[in-house]
Amino acid sequence: MAASSIANQLSGIKAWHDSVNAPWNDSPRLYKLIQGAKNLAPPGSSTPERKPVTVYMLEVLDWTLDHSNDEDCAILAVALIAFWCQCRLGELLGSSSRHFDPRVLPSRSAVGPQISTEGSRPLHLPRTKTHQVKGESVVITTQSCRVDPIRAINRHLSHSQHLPPTCHLFAYRHPNTSGFKILTAERFLSRCNKIWSAHGFSRITGHCFRIGGTTGFLKAGVPPEVVKSMGRWGSDAFYKYWRDPLDIAVRHAEQVHIPAPFISRTVATATGRHRWPEIPPPPVRGASHTL
Repeated sequence: MAASSIANQLSGIKAWHDSVNAPWNDSPRLYKLIQGAKNLAPPGSSTPERKPVTVYMLEVLDWTLDHSNDEDCAILAVALIAFWCQCRLGELLGSSSRHFDPRVLPSRSAVGPQISTEGSRPLHLPRTKTHQVKGESVVITTQSCRVDPIRAINRHLSHSQHLPPTCHLFAYRHPNTSGFKILTAERFLSRCNKIWSAHGFSRITGHCFRIGGTTGFLKAGVPPEVVKSMGRWGSDAFYKYWRDPLDIAVRHAEQVHIPAPFISRTVATATGRHRWPEIPPPPVRGASHTL
C-alpha cells in the first residue's frame, strides 16, 4: 500500500474518532510507519506525475480552433482561463450541457469590468475546493502573447452576447439547436486532447491546466509567493506541483544580485571609505582555548 493511501486511511480513522468524541492516541510511530512505507515502495508503484499544459500547447490549440465558431471560442476561453488563473476544471465546467447551478459554476455575470489599464478582469468562482459556500475570486490577467485570456473571454462573450447574464459563463449558441448548449468538462477535454494528440502530445487531464499555469508563471520569473496567492494555494501542496524545477531554479537564482557589503569589505560613506571589521575565522574543533 502506498504511503499516501496509509495516510488517507489514518486520516479517516482519526476523523471518525473526532466525530464520536473518542480519544485519538496519536503517536510518532504512525508517522514513522508512513515514512517507512514511502521509503520501501518499489520504483514503479507511484503514479507518474501529470504533465503540465504549456504555452506552446495553448498556441497549438489557438491555431487549430475556429475563432468564428461559438463552441471553439468557448473552448479556447476555458483553456486559457484554466491555465492563466490556475483553476481547477471543476470550478469552471460541469457535466450537463443543458442545466447548471449558479451556486456551483460561474455565470456570465461572474466576469467583472476591467480593473487595470491593460484590461485585466476579475472572475468570481461561486464554489471552490476550499471555499464551498462563498467561493473565491481570481483575476484574468492580460498577457502580451498570442494566448491572451482576456482577448479569448471577450471574444467568447461577444459571440454569445444574446445570452442572458444568468446563463452559464461558457454557454454558446449551437447551430443544430434553437437555443444554446453549455460546454461540459467531458466535451472540452475531448476536443483539446483530439487536437493535441494529432500534434504528438500526451493525453492530459483537467488538473494539468492548473499545474501548467503554476509552472508557467514560475518559469516566467513571477515570485513564488505571488504565484501561490494567485493560485489560491493554501498549503505546501503548492510545491508538489512544480514542474521543471531545474529551469525554475535557473530563472530565479542564477546571477542573483548580491548587495555590495556582502561582496566587498569596503563601503563608501559621507566621510570617506571605511573598511568593514575583519570577521575572525571559526574556532577549530577540538582545539584548546585560553580564557
